[in-house]
Order: sequence, then structure tokens, then C-alpha cells
Amino acid sequence: AWWDGAGQIHPHRLKHFNDAMNHPIRLEDLLTNDNLFDTSNPQADTAYASAWALFYYLAWQQHENLFDYLYELSLRVSAQPYSRQERLTDFQRYFGKLDSIEVHWRRTMQALAAAQAAESTD
Repeated sequence: AWWDGAGQIHPHRLKHFNDAMNHPIRLEDLLTNDNLFDTSNPQADTAYASAWALFYYLAWQQHENLFDYLYELSLRVSAQPYSRQERLTDFQRYFGKLDSIEVHWRRTMQALAAAQAAESTD
């Protein structure tokens, strides 16, 4: 009852993402390591918070590229595993270099958390 759904800020995920800034999951790992999302993994909560934060960021900052990227992924039909390098190449084709995206993504989410905190004290 404390989250309004897709496209809205998820306060719990936002807080968890920003609380994990001292030991963040790197964008490269988030994109390529499915094991992060295994619920037996101690980093699973951070991975889910990071995934939410990345999707939220991309939906607001690069929504057209996000929709094109998701469409391309939906067309992917292969008996072969989606390799680490293919995932990185595909992501960078739509969004640019990982290090640039990662810096802007994290700064944006920190600013969003600060704005949320300021709003809740008003």
C-alpha cells in the first residue's frame, strides 16, 4: 500500500539503493550477472533495488531509447545464452558508455532521494 506502481517512485527501493552506495552493485554486474537476483544471494535486495533504480532512471531520462531497447530484447530468440559481452554491447548501443551512464544514474538517484526526504519534512 506504500507504492503507487510502475513509473512511480518506490520509496523502499530508492532508500535501499541509496543506502547501498558504500557497497554498490556496479552497472556492468547488474546487467550481466543474473545470480545477483537469486533470493539466496545476500545482495539480492540490493540487486532488486538497483534494477528498480536503473529502470526508473532510464524511463525518465532516456525513455525512447529504453522502449527501443526493450523492443529489441523482446525480439531476441536464440538457443544460445545471452552472453555477457552481448548484453553490454546491446545496452551501450542504446544508452552510451557504461561509466558515463553509471555516474549520471547514481547522481540522479541521490538527488531524487534528497528531494523525497526534503518533501517529507515539509
